[in-house]
Amino acid sequence: MVPLERAEDNPVSFWSAIVSSVARACPDIEGLRLTRWLQATPANVDNVVRSGLIQEIGTHCPRLLLTLDNYQVITRPDCHEQLAYFLAHLPPRVCLALATRADPPLPLARMRATGDIVELRTGDLRFTRHEVATLVRRFGGHPITEDDLDHLVGRTEGWPAMVHLAVRLLADQPDPAAFLQRFGGDNRYVVDYLQEEVLRQLPGDVQRFLARTSILPRFTARLCDAVAGTTNAASLLTGLERSNLFLVPLDSVRAWYRYHYLFGQALQEQLVRNEPDVEATLHREASAWYERGGYTGDAIAHALAAGDAERAVGLLARHWAHQVYQGELATVRGWLRILGEHRISANPLAAICAAWVAALSGDRLGGHRWLAAAERLGHQGPLPDGMHSVRGAVALYQGTFGFGGASEMLAAAHVAVELHGDPCSVWYVQARVALGYSRYLSGDLRAAVQPLAQAMEAAVTFPVLHVLALSTLSLVTGELGRAAQAADLAAAARELVAASDLTDSGAVSSAQVASAAALAQQGHLLRARHELEQALRMRRTIIGLSPWPTLTALTLLARVMLTLGDRAGVRALFDETTDLLAMLPAGTDQVRAGLAEIERRLSGPPPPPAGPPRLTDREQAVLRRLPSSLSLREVAAQLFVTVNTVKSHTRLIYRKLGVSSRAEAVQRARELGLL
Repeated sequence: MVPLERAEDNPVSFWSAIVSSVARACPDIEGLRLTRWLQATPANVDNVVRSGLIQEIGTHCPRLLLTLDNYQVITRPDCHEQLAYFLAHLPPRVCLALATRADPPLPLARMRATGDIVELRTGDLRFTRHEVATLVRRFGGHPITEDDLDHLVGRTEGWPAMVHLAVRLLADQPDPAAFLQRFGGDNRYVVDYLQEEVLRQLPGDVQRFLARTSILPRFTARLCDAVAGTTNAASLLTGLERSNLFLVPLDSVRAWYRYHYLFGQALQEQLVRNEPDVEATLHREASAWYERGGYTGDAIAHALAAGDAERAVGLLARHWAHQVYQGELATVRGWLRILGEHRISANPLAAICAAWVAALSGDRLGGHRWLAAAERLGHQGPLPDGMHSVRGAVALYQGTFGFGGASEMLAAAHVAVELHGDPCSVWYVQARVALGYSRYLSGDLRAAVQPLAQAMEAAVTFPVLHVLALSTLSLVTGELGRAAQAADLAAAARELVAASDLTDSGAVSSAQVASAAALAQQGHLLRARHELEQALRMRRTIIGLSPWPTLTALTLLARVMLTLGDRAGVRALFDETTDLLAMLPAGTDQVRAGLAEIERRLSGPPPPPAGPPRLTDREQAVLRRLPSSLSLREVAAQLFVTVNTVKSHTRLIYRKLGVSSRAEAVQRARELGLL
């Protein structure tokens, strides 16, 4: 092995060290002659490498492993060129091993392509959890819990030097658990190690770059330039990665990076020591960059780290609605957690956002509390999210969720429509959807059509609002007797749910309810029941959501089940419906009237069972073959008719049975005694 030092960073010293080491391993080599050639004036290094050393090794060293340690200290281009030639002409069974902290300027890509190189990088040297546990048992001096072991592995990320350091320090600790919880980049031994072994060897501008960008949990070159005030971050990051300098790529294209946890912490300690007044400025620059890029959560986090709570709240107020309507409710909930309750409760803009998020998450009490806080705090003029005012925000909330009952819901929706008249605003659409649905609940069906049509025709909207408008208008037109239009609107809502990837949002249950109502009007009762049960399962997963859509689904399902003759099932639904109605203070007359009608039908004698539909002889022949595995073409062959004829009979059978598939037809036919 050749332990290289900076003194060997010239061709004569470099190759003299190699010749000396090879001569010790292979005494038959004429090392003295080669050394004299190297030390001659002028030195004949190329001759030694090309004609002398390679030939001597081939003649006298049948097997040899030559290891060059600390190769990163060699920077001279002529040394690299000579070593590249040496590598390309090594005799068989002779290997060269380089131990280096940086990728050497050798033809590595070509050697990778030809399979002539084996690389062990940082990830390969990282200790596994099992290996860390073994070290702790042997040298730590204390048993530690599984959680403490996970903490140690997470903090060190398996970095061998830091694992060894932590384990050695652990042996002297009276409270090992407390020590491991404290162990980080601010530990003086960690700081000393990194300062002596890593940072001291870097130029001052690189050290400053590292320290300033250490405030970033993740970063790109452009973000680093914005924060550190540099223009060459891309090349710096490339150089740092080639130097294996604790830089962790976060994607396959090397766009986003982070620092090793302990390294990043130690850099932050250095930043505080060397530039104590710059950290807040760096966070403000990061916040501005993230906002320009649309990374609102990161922008909020850095604004708070800069101590600028006003900016953080402003970011939330401007961007929360867009995220919620894009289906990113959890994202906004995370922003609110970053802000914290004390900041939310001090700002009406944040409180309004918190009220909507709480209502959409099923936290009715939380929504009421935050809405009351927004009213109490007050705010003059329009809100950053586009709402007309705090009054407009309260009206939209009450008109949308209806926790105060149908009467309050309808009155609030009217106010929201009056205050939000810009068709390019999302709140214009939300207000009209709320008014249309409120009028539907109150039984004013004809008046519900106009605001819902306006919502659908608005210049700017989000798919989720369009789905709600389509679904509600489908329910309205269905009850007005326009069954075909209701079916078309429900189908459009379902298609938009699928096209906009809204299958995990609450909008899908609205589309399912509208679809079920249309199916029931067409006589497809089994499919309608299935759709309604699915919609209710989704709404039951979050307790505390607005009760009105659930009540709508329950009422429709009760009617369908009653028509199907499932009186026991209808009675079971009444308990759930009663509990929901008890949560509403007023304005439930329309719903109660509908339920009373269902209850009257339940308390009376059961209707006489409807006779099975009349099927023609040919339809009966087709029906008898549907339970089999025969294809329609095979059925046609058995009946000596065309496939189109069988398809026509099948469609008529489906229509008469009120089903839409072969399996449903078989099930319904058996229920009716036709099979």
